[in-house]
Amino acid sequence: MKNFWLKQSRQVYFIPSVFTMLFALLAILLMWIEETVDLAFLPDFFLASASFAKDFYTLVIGSLLTIVTITFSTMMVVLTIYGAQFSPRTLQDFLSKRVTLQILGYFIGNLMFAILGYFFLMNNPTTVYFISPLIGILLFIGSVVLFAYFIHYVSKSVQINLYIQTLVKDTVSKIEKREQEIEEDAQVTYKSKDELEDLFTGEPLDIYAQESGYIQHYHQQKLFEFAKEHSALIRTIKGVGEHVFEEEKVLEIYGVEPLEEEEEAKIHEMMMIDDEINLYRDLGAGSKKLVEIALRALSPGVNDPETASFCIEQIGFVLDKLTNLLQPIVYIEGDDIRLVSQKEHFTRILYDHFSQIKEYGFHDMSIVRSSLSALLRISKNSSFIQANELWSFTEYLLEDIQMKELHAYDYEYLISKLYAIARRTNHLEDFQKSYSYGPRKQGDGENKDKDADEDLD
Repeated sequence: MKNFWLKQSRQVYFIPSVFTMLFALLAILLMWIEETVDLAFLPDFFLASASFAKDFYTLVIGSLLTIVTITFSTMMVVLTIYGAQFSPRTLQDFLSKRVTLQILGYFIGNLMFAILGYFFLMNNPTTVYFISPLIGILLFIGSVVLFAYFIHYVSKSVQINLYIQTLVKDTVSKIEKREQEIEEDAQVTYKSKDELEDLFTGEPLDIYAQESGYIQHYHQQKLFEFAKEHSALIRTIKGVGEHVFEEEKVLEIYGVEPLEEEEEAKIHEMMMIDDEINLYRDLGAGSKKLVEIALRALSPGVNDPETASFCIEQIGFVLDKLTNLLQPIVYIEGDDIRLVSQKEHFTRILYDHFSQIKEYGFHDMSIVRSSLSALLRISKNSSFIQANELWSFTEYLLEDIQMKELHAYDYEYLISKLYAIARRTNHLEDFQKSYSYGPRKQGDGENKDKDADEDLD
């Protein structure tokens, strides 16, 4: 039941529905006041006659219908732009923003208030003075102001650079919040995959998905409590944001006998699977959208390498912030590990983000340099093992580029970034063997060192 209401709270219609109910309650409350309270003690300024109230509600209902129609039409235009120019995965961003839903909810709620006010007016011939039209006037003024703000808000939302910056800020904010939660919880820490290899011995009890969809959320604290209660070890096989099919394995439980139906049902209640990605918990969704926007910008139909380069550098910034959370996160009871939140391998994360960029954009040296800049930023906080994987992945990205055949300008354009990555990942010897050549002029080695120092700073 809790999962049901959690799912409902994330639907597009939830916030507008709440506004509609609140405005309806306000209309009912004002009707009750007008019928039961003698309002003659109020100044005439606050009261309205039945004829004025009727004309006012008629005008407001027509106006709000127009505003709501234009708002819906504008939203459809924005969604079309997002899908055609950004990425189909970005549609949910605009619809899930509280600003969009609250403004839409206010308009629909105000319309509901006017309709109910008109209905109560026509069915209450005995009341002489009404106070609800004054409240309606104030609400309608608010609608006009919000409509003007909504147009301004939409005009900013369709600007690609502003959208990318907002997406990155939201993603980084979620990452930092998650890191803070881990730091503040003494029972939670990071472990490397090597440290966990000896834990998963014996035959585990496999838990399979009961429906197809995206994993939106694990109730990790409840899983941890379940593991403590049964002196077991639980490992998540699929991460938040991954798609699973019905009867696909999502959890492994070590150290327990086959569970009763009630216990297994409790386990399934501790994870939430739905048709849509959970934007609030999937920390990698933002960087994946940046990849899709970059690929769309690199397509011949769009041909916008500047936007692609900007996206790639932002990918580096996000993955740099995400580096710690790419390690397995474990929940510990005393000296015993009870829950392991499994993560993808670091190399797989790099591959998912840069392989298609390599395929479609590495004919452009500016895209190659932007990718190297992103990898250099990622290497800043990487562990020793991640640094080795990052250098190996860098060599993979550059394997099709014939460095010896590059023009001097192109060579120097790339080599300083590559040299900086080699220094930061402690692979200078490999760099000297593989890339320390090219059409350089006398003194270029000194410039390369200087540029690399600036990159590292």
